[in-house]
Amino acid sequence: MILYERLKVKAHSRRVSMASVIGEPLVSSFGMHRRPRGIKDFSFVGAAESEQGELARASERHDEALEEASGRPSGKRRLPVGT
Repeated sequence: MILYERLKVKAHSRRVSMASVIGEPLVSSFGMHRRPRGIKDFSFVGAAESEQGELARASERHDEALEEASGRPSGKRRLPVGT
């Protein structure tokens, strides 16, 4: 089995990304350690508000807001075959 396949299998079995499998030995070889993250590490989420005007709640309805801002009609669009 080539290295890439072994890496992919190991990452899949541990349910982590391949980058994580590669990064862990690098981090530990430099004497660094990653601490587990919890919800407290993300206290910045929701800490601020922005003026969105007509596009209020854009984070909840971003697709619609982008369509309104771009002037494109709403609805699903299909790409031409061969694109």
